[in-house]
Amino acid sequence: MVQSGHWPKGQALDETEWRTLMDRAIDTLNLDQARVDVLPFVQDPDALALWSRPFFHDVARRIIIV
Repeated sequence: MVQSGHWPKGQALDETEWRTLMDRAIDTLNLDQARVDVLPFVQDPDALALWSRPFFHDVARRIIIV
């Protein structure tokens, strides 16, 4: 993130900031394009039907930051 300019060099990324950035990324994700991008790597394309913003927010909330 430092190399891309999305985070200042030398500043620690705490859990609150990480969750804010993750929520923003999920909220702005183009789900249709993401499905197209991963489709060649998925054996069962029907599995992508459950992809939604609420699904990704739920998954992100389950990540434990230590």
